[in-house]
Amino acid sequence: MYYQFARQKKKLRRLKKVTSVPSVKEKAIALLARREHSQLELRKKLQLRGFAENEIQSTLEWVKNKGYQDEARFCDSYIRQRISAGFGPVRIQKELVERGVSKHLLEASEPWQSADWQGQIERLVQRRFDTPCQSRHEYQKRARFLMGRGFTIDQIIQVLK
Repeated sequence: MYYQFARQKKKLRRLKKVTSVPSVKEKAIALLARREHSQLELRKKLQLRGFAENEIQSTLEWVKNKGYQDEARFCDSYIRQRISAGFGPVRIQKELVERGVSKHLLEASEPWQSADWQGQIERLVQRRFDTPCQSRHEYQKRARFLMGRGFTIDQIIQVLK
């Protein structure tokens, strides 16, 4: 009899774990455990999950005060990730502004200041196009590709000469 009671109690505990609704703080920490988020991204994700605005605001302040979320840290990691993926300054800046990061914070970021955009373009061109430019059409094709990646015309012209 005791054994049967213990099994039922264990099932009940397991059921409670499955059906319990996570709090705003728990959800915010779970999101931040996967990757860095900006304040705006975190707010949007918590709103999508149906949490109240006042709970979201207090949670955002709490995670910022605890050091779990930091805009500068998010900005640095995002810039590093996008540079390693082969994107240029125009595109990275646009994406960060969409995520709620200020231009001031972006320009003060260490990876932004130390980025080698010319080298980035050269590596991209070598990886994507294995032969040198033979015609005007090839030159335009490469320039369009690099512009789509977010590099400026001046940077592209310097490398493709």
